[in-house]
Amino acid sequence: MSFYTALTGLNAATAQLSVTSNNIANVGTTGFKRSRADFGDIFATSPLQKASSVIGQGVSLKSVTQEFSQGNIQVSASSLDIAITGDGFFPLKSADGLQDIYTRNGTFVLDSSLAVVNSAGQALQAATVDSSGKADLTNLKKLIIPKATTGDARQTTNVELGLNLPASGTVITAPFDKNDATTYNLNTAVTVFDAGGNSYLATVYYKKTKAATPADPNNKWQTYVYIGDTKLDELLIQASDEKGGKYYVNKYGEIKSEGDIPAENIARGVTKLFKYNDLKNPEASSPASVAGDPMNVALVTDWKNGFDVQTKLGQLSTPVVPAAQSVTMPTLSSAAQGQVYAFTDGTRTFQVTAPSTNATDVLNGLRDLINASPAPYTASVSGSALVLASSAKGVPLPTDFAPKFQSMDTSSPSTVSTSAAAVGDSRTLPVISSVTAGNYYSFDDGTTTLAVLAGPSSTSSTVASQIAAKINAASLTYTASVSGSGALVLTKTGTNSIAATNFTITSGATTTAQTSGENFTAGTSNAGDITFKLNVDGSKLPVTVDLSYLNGSTTKYTGAEMAAEITNIINKQLGDERYFDFTSLKNNGKVDLLKVAVVDTAGASPTAGQTVTISLTEPPSANADFTSLSAVKTSDVVAAIQRKINAAADATSDATLKANLKTITVGFDPKTQGFTFKSSTAKDVYVSSGGDTRNDLLSLEVLPTLTDGATGQYGVSTPPNGALIRDSLEQRYGVKVTFDDTARVFRVASGQTGDSSSIKISNASATANALFGFPTSTTGTEVTTSATPLRGIASSPAVLQGNPIGLNINNKFRVDASNNSFVVTVDNVTGLVTIPPKADYTAGEFKTELERRINALADSFGRTVSGAKVDILQNSAGQSYFQFTTGTSGNDSFLKVSANSIWGLADVPSARGSTSQWLTPPQARNDAGFPLYVDRDGLETTDPGSFSEAETLNLWSPIFLEKGELTFDTAGKLVSPLSPTSFKATTIGDTGATLKFAIDYNGSTQYSSPFSVLSQNQNGRPEGDLIGLDIGDNGLVSANYSNGTQKNLAKVVLANFTAPTGLRQIGDASFYATSKSGTATLGEAGTAGFGTVKAGARERANVDLTSELIELITAQRNFQANAKAIETNNTLTQAIINLRS
Repeated sequence: MSFYTALTGLNAATAQLSVTSNNIANVGTTGFKRSRADFGDIFATSPLQKASSVIGQGVSLKSVTQEFSQGNIQVSASSLDIAITGDGFFPLKSADGLQDIYTRNGTFVLDSSLAVVNSAGQALQAATVDSSGKADLTNLKKLIIPKATTGDARQTTNVELGLNLPASGTVITAPFDKNDATTYNLNTAVTVFDAGGNSYLATVYYKKTKAATPADPNNKWQTYVYIGDTKLDELLIQASDEKGGKYYVNKYGEIKSEGDIPAENIARGVTKLFKYNDLKNPEASSPASVAGDPMNVALVTDWKNGFDVQTKLGQLSTPVVPAAQSVTMPTLSSAAQGQVYAFTDGTRTFQVTAPSTNATDVLNGLRDLINASPAPYTASVSGSALVLASSAKGVPLPTDFAPKFQSMDTSSPSTVSTSAAAVGDSRTLPVISSVTAGNYYSFDDGTTTLAVLAGPSSTSSTVASQIAAKINAASLTYTASVSGSGALVLTKTGTNSIAATNFTITSGATTTAQTSGENFTAGTSNAGDITFKLNVDGSKLPVTVDLSYLNGSTTKYTGAEMAAEITNIINKQLGDERYFDFTSLKNNGKVDLLKVAVVDTAGASPTAGQTVTISLTEPPSANADFTSLSAVKTSDVVAAIQRKINAAADATSDATLKANLKTITVGFDPKTQGFTFKSSTAKDVYVSSGGDTRNDLLSLEVLPTLTDGATGQYGVSTPPNGALIRDSLEQRYGVKVTFDDTARVFRVASGQTGDSSSIKISNASATANALFGFPTSTTGTEVTTSATPLRGIASSPAVLQGNPIGLNINNKFRVDASNNSFVVTVDNVTGLVTIPPKADYTAGEFKTELERRINALADSFGRTVSGAKVDILQNSAGQSYFQFTTGTSGNDSFLKVSANSIWGLADVPSARGSTSQWLTPPQARNDAGFPLYVDRDGLETTDPGSFSEAETLNLWSPIFLEKGELTFDTAGKLVSPLSPTSFKATTIGDTGATLKFAIDYNGSTQYSSPFSVLSQNQNGRPEGDLIGLDIGDNGLVSANYSNGTQKNLAKVVLANFTAPTGLRQIGDASFYATSKSGTATLGEAGTAGFGTVKAGARERANVDLTSELIELITAQRNFQANAKAIETNNTLTQAIINLRS
């Protein structure tokens, strides 16, 4: 038995030697795992044997297993060499795809199908990945590494082109020709790609078309883009701001970005094409204005020189003769040579001595004299008659013509005339001085001629009675009667004017004279007759402009001065003038307003006998002064006080007091906003409270206060404290009247510019018509608002903002003499505003009082302030400040406020309004002159399609840049376009390739440096060739291609087993899974339970050669020992054999 036992030992030693030799042999094998031989002793007994006495039968090889310890990592030059550090195996598929194989040998190559395989042709399995690189472990496929991209080409859609165009570039005016380098300044080229990855060279030409000027501080360059000989056509680019907000324009040429316009106000359909460059030369917005009819030259001359209105009204009794109307005089059929022939118009007389018996010579002579004179009419000869005509519309025939009694030859008929008189007026004509039998006496009103023949017994009275009867029988617009003295009395009854202008041609032996040539004029007129109505900016309540304050005045006015006067009256009536409210002083329907005293001795205190109490009353008091003491106009207060003083003077029996009171004139100074009491004889005048306590409303003390001898003031501002006379919704500001001596008109303009303004003049009196040409009808002359652009838009008022207020106005605060004064200038009016001292003002009370007193300002020229607003606002830091706004607007609006620094109003700059600018955006046209539109897709077209002028007129339409134009400011910064310039889809030559891209010039400049390309990029690409492969530690396989793309192809995953030693070795450091190893578990490299991978490296065998050599020696010794055992056994056997012999 020992021989066989030793033989098993030899076999075991041989197996050990084989395993060790195999390990040593695979020291250089990538991924090889050292084998280990496991042995077990052989021992066997029968059931009846005593085990303790049984000898073992040797040794047997139980198994050969691998040790899966980590091998050393060796760097490799191939990116497909992959080493695993840690646990795991590469999953492979057999060449036939049927068998799963696992290996630590990461030496791979690409086969002919570009699959990653090992030397045995087994394909490496990898997981597909999403865009983030996450592996799908349920979907393993062979790893393919494409050497070129397929379908990865990308068409160029955007080119980024940043360049510097030299500021010194010359403006070129010659038409562009790409083949003529003198027609452009510069060019650049860039490669672009079509959808198939084919490349094309796009050339961009640059031509400077405009240099900056003070009026337009922009430099402009025109670009032209060509591919070969094909020009690319630009698409429209909507203008935008620096933040990308698209610009829109309205019918007045205003430009706003999209975010500043309500969405519903933007046109969304087809619109007209408007170009940014076309919005040039705006004009100032203008107000609605109306003018009277043109006046005659003589009246215009009078207005230029100035005249007394009262006197002028006494002369104006003739309405205007319309243009194209003429008057034909009675015929002159013959003449007596040497006789004097006269023509008279009542003011001017022209005389001609007949050179012959030819009447035409006489008529021509009169014609020439008339036309050479300043008479406001012209003369011509027609047949045997002189024809007179007004020289223009609005030019009246002589103003002092009137119905006349006139002695005439029976062959000389009457006259033609025009005049005017008010309804109800009666005028008495002078008595006819003498009556000659056989003469005709005629009355002529321009329409009707009435004549009677004097008989032998006729007297002045009987002739007058006969004419009166004919007048009354004719149903004219006036009636006639005869006074006791035999004079004719005319009384106007109708609504039409009485025409009364005498033109007379008479003949006789001597210079013709009128036997009864008195004028029937309008009589004594006064300024109260000058009235007209005015509606402004849609006001529902017209104001009646009345110049009654000129009654009895001898002041001369030029046309410009009168226009200023009317301007002041209108603005006062349309503004925020207030009533006085005496409710706080009222006691049983009466107000003891004040006391007035006049003393003879300067400096003496007034006595009770020198003092008069002024009381005002309202119903139910008898003979009440006012309907209500809560609403009294300033002028009415002044009149009432004056009336009371005069009444007291009339009532007193004290002659001295009577005389002194008669010297007092009461007034109200609009500049200081205070009542005045002035003595014409320089007496001392005192005023005091009308009651036993202080009059806070008029700031009058109980003790008398001496008024200023020069001004009549008592030193206190007392602006009206009551309600508005005109409702705030009906107030209008800044109306202006002007006199135009060239157009010969007075013109009234709204105070607000733009098409929302309107104005109407109507109901002018006859004298207002004669003086100003204003219409007398109720419909009048009107300029209404306009939906279509005519006058522009509203202008801006002056707005002044103060500095932060230096006290806490959130609480009640004190105002005293140290801080209650404000110097305010509004437009042309400057005044001192004094706020009454008070210990507990609130911010609202103070603001209201300051605003009220500013709007009460006026100056000595009659100009007033209205509509000024005072607001208290807060800045971003929460600090309060004042903001002042004028009621007027435009360039003439001005605002200056100075006050104590505690109000933040010390040294605050003045503010001005601005007159708005506007224009009607011109619609762009093509080269053929056809108007252009923009369709719903933003494309240029000549087809208006569904465009509607009515629907888009009040909407904001997109505005576009000039195609291909680059605009730089004087600092060299790109102004436009701020978005890429897109081109229409263009087919290049015969290739069929279509290109559609945009060029973004952002980053371009125009500096003084030479031309240079600062940056150039485009987003297209061709197909790419593999230029690099990267496998990350997590197994992610990324391929880099020559077209710049990088693709995540897959992820190399690892397989692990519960018992790796149970794997079945199949060579090439590869294994099959067995039941002992368990099924493979897949995972991503670097995750828990799995090692990492390293590309460009290989895992060397984990064989330790030293240990293996020792194992080899050990196996040798074992073999030798077992061989000795056999040798010994053989010796013993031989000895036994020898015993037989």
